[in-house]
Amino acid sequence: DIVRALSSALDVPVCCKVRVYEDDERTVAWARMLQSAGCSLLAVHGRTLAQKGGGRASWEKIRCVVDAVDIPVIANGNIRHFDDVKACLDFTGAAGVMSAEALLENPTLFAPGQQGVAAEAGPSGPFRVAREYLELCEEHPPCSPMIIRKH
Repeated sequence: DIVRALSSALDVPVCCKVRVYEDDERTVAWARMLQSAGCSLLAVHGRTLAQKGGGRASWEKIRCVVDAVDIPVIANGNIRHFDDVKACLDFTGAAGVMSAEALLENPTLFAPGQQGVAAEAGPSGPFRVAREYLELCEEHPPCSPMIIRKH
């Protein structure tokens, strides 16, 4: 009901993010329901709620959703290095990928040629990017110091 209400009332696309279920049919049914309610783009996290914080994300389950809906799907899970992006896109057929915790460890994750934390000494390594971020926070203070801590 929320997605339908938003999609009817807003002039911008409505995007949703879900986790997979153990049962692929239940995951696909959920994705189709969101699509029919007006979701324009669906991010799918390849881990179940029970796997939150650990375990390997299932790109197979994400591929099931990609094959079942007509809206773009963004794959989430197991994107730890730049090479994982192509591997995930090739395997799932998703329109794109997203990453969360790995970006906190390595903010240059999506930069070609960066291989995780080992690239820190390079000119675009994570420490340089982190310093640049903190300088920007100093120049343009956030509304709360908590924002800096969370990043």
